[in-house]
Amino acid sequence: MVILVSADLKVGTPASYMFGIGLSSGGPDTNWRKVSDPLPEDWSKVHQAFCVTSFMPPGTMKPDYFELHASDYVLHLPETIIRMVDDLRDLARDYNAPYGILTDEVSSVVFKIRHHRLRNGLDPLYCQAVPVEEHPVRYLLGALIHGIGCPQGLYADGLWPTLRRGAFPRTVPTVRDLDDAINNRHAFQDWDQYVLQYSREEWELFKEWKSTLAGQARLRPIRTGDILVCSGSREFASLHFTMRSPFPPLESLSAITRWSRPRSREAERILHTQCDSTITDGFSFTVTDVRRSGDNSFSQVFYGTLNESEAKLCLKLYDERFFPLDREANSHESPWGSINSADGLESVIEVAQKEEAAYDRLCNSQGSLIPHYYRIYLFQLPDGARAWGLLMEVIDAPSLLEANAKSWPKDVQVDFVLRMRHAFRALRYAGVGHGDEHPRNVLCPQIRQAPHNAPEIVIVDFGRAELWLEDSGGTPASYTGSWSLVGFGGVLRAAGIDDEVLYRYWEPIQDEER
Repeated sequence: MVILVSADLKVGTPASYMFGIGLSSGGPDTNWRKVSDPLPEDWSKVHQAFCVTSFMPPGTMKPDYFELHASDYVLHLPETIIRMVDDLRDLARDYNAPYGILTDEVSSVVFKIRHHRLRNGLDPLYCQAVPVEEHPVRYLLGALIHGIGCPQGLYADGLWPTLRRGAFPRTVPTVRDLDDAINNRHAFQDWDQYVLQYSREEWELFKEWKSTLAGQARLRPIRTGDILVCSGSREFASLHFTMRSPFPPLESLSAITRWSRPRSREAERILHTQCDSTITDGFSFTVTDVRRSGDNSFSQVFYGTLNESEAKLCLKLYDERFFPLDREANSHESPWGSINSADGLESVIEVAQKEEAAYDRLCNSQGSLIPHYYRIYLFQLPDGARAWGLLMEVIDAPSLLEANAKSWPKDVQVDFVLRMRHAFRALRYAGVGHGDEHPRNVLCPQIRQAPHNAPEIVIVDFGRAELWLEDSGGTPASYTGSWSLVGFGGVLRAAGIDDEVLYRYWEPIQDEER
């Protein structure tokens, strides 16, 4: 646990105090960590100053001292105040403190400390005057310490999640013991997330239940040759709430659909026939290749065939027993451990809803920008468990992470950037924020008629997508700054696309896309 303490520096007048980590054993010659340095694994040996605060006699500072004169953009300060400001900044630089506060406990001024001069030799002053009646000195210190420590992960156990509303039951935990939970609860949705947040006992029992089921799943993993039978005749969208939005921008749609891949008629015939409501036995999926499986994953991926036919598809199986429990908090130290952890808990229904909605909203792009989608069905697994699985087109191609885009000719890079920009626009207009923009989620199959062997763009994995419903309720802007390479623009840069090409051909984001 990190403890923040203050140290009286006793340097000059006024009295100055420093706030940070490891102050008691650090001096001017100590190696003081900078905020921009890589995060340490062990904070116990770190010396880091957060801010230096200098106190002057009350009435020393006048409110108009730090009012900027627009005529020359210069602060005109008394000589004594200039010396105090210089002493404060020098002291902060000595200890690599990013902020300084100068106060007479009537008015305060917060300084952002620059550790290097500008190239033109100027040394600008970044400061803001704050009246004490609005923000007391303790408030300023707390805000600065919190603002510096949060990005460094020092306050990970704080109260930050979205709290669920609900009614607390009379008896907690809501099941007698682990055996009762295993016999009567089969999915995340069988647990009340409100109770999981507010009852550590319920949360610990949930984790034990989930760990037990994961152990059972590991005893009989899915292997090549296994036959998974569709359990039930109704597909996912007919049973659960779906999310829709009708926005295909025509210019972008034409750019991303200039090449298309045919849909499997054989697969459609089998699924249409076997999933008719009058038929009780569903189709079967025979695994021919295990592409991804194991713990801490929201999906297991397999290639296979339907009813032992030639219809080859990809099955993305959502097995909750392998879902990661994100935001694990220290259950012994944090009073908010179960709240933080349960807030990040996602059920298979939520993940499947996102994928189903993304494929439906982008239905005009199936077979080009995204794989063909054959809906989501419930499958019987070899160990007796059941899991929802998404059937889609097989895209056996390298990802952008593996495609060595840095070596592509300039004209190929330009073509790829333009099409990726249209792809990103199509997603935004359809109300789909991918949620996991990464080169591994962009597949690059080669298309025979493509000029200069330019690879195609196929975006996959919408299980982490952020979705909004049509435009009736609006949506908060996702990209509010002036940085142009948002969304998949940053992905292209990470993949090695030339900066000159990227900044020239990646159009600035439109207001409708924010």
